[in-house]
Amino acid sequence: LLKKKLVVNITMSLNFISLSLHNNILYRVISISLFYLLIFIFVNRYVSKENVKKKKNFDNSIVSAIHSLISSFLLFYCWVEVERDVFWNLLYGRSYLIDFTLSHSLGYFIYDIITFIWFRRGIPMFVHHALIIFCFGLSCFLEIYVPILTLGLLAEFNSFFLHLRKILQLKSLSNSLFYSINNVTLSITYVPSRIIPHFYITYLTYLLRYDFIFDWHYYVAIFGMILLDFLDLLFLLQFYKYTDIFGSKNKTASSTKQN
Repeated sequence: LLKKKLVVNITMSLNFISLSLHNNILYRVISISLFYLLIFIFVNRYVSKENVKKKKNFDNSIVSAIHSLISSFLLFYCWVEVERDVFWNLLYGRSYLIDFTLSHSLGYFIYDIITFIWFRRGIPMFVHHALIIFCFGLSCFLEIYVPILTLGLLAEFNSFFLHLRKILQLKSLSNSLFYSINNVTLSITYVPSRIIPHFYITYLTYLLRYDFIFDWHYYVAIFGMILLDFLDLLFLLQFYKYTDIFGSKNKTASSTKQN
């Protein structure tokens, strides 16, 4: 009986993957990764005037800010204008636009994790990206669980101000009024758009635990969300410790660390 169930599960998974490839999801994800790579190359060659030490960080921050802006717009458009009903079926709701929204971010995160390896950036963010790529990839190629994962992209609204802060720092605009306004917006939006949605999605994942196709899908989802919640809190503590956003006294340490 166990062997028969395993064969059925494998067959269903292969059918899902075949259907996904037929619908050009793989092509879409690769195209989006290349799109962001081309933006990086363009910014590196024609826009960025920074010195060699700061140039890669500056270029990648611009690309990341563009992704956050596009993702925030797509999610807002899905929810307000055309696809709100899809979110009532968090595991199996489908529409082209919401599928595109998730695969768009998957393509970006694949591009970005390559830059993590290239620039040898921090391990916590590497783990964060690897986890997202696995979960988003599973969802996109099996064409399930798309709405609940797309809700997690609310964090990109906060990420835009985070990337903008980095850009302003690298442009030596840390003392400008615009930088101060951006810091206030970053601090105000962190909990409502990142911590609260992710904790709520963790709760929803638990409530829907019997509705996942396979048990291991649920275990991956709940473990991934708990890990993501932990990373959100870790990044919040790092913001407080190493920046002056929340009135921390470690502004000097922040400048040293980030430069």
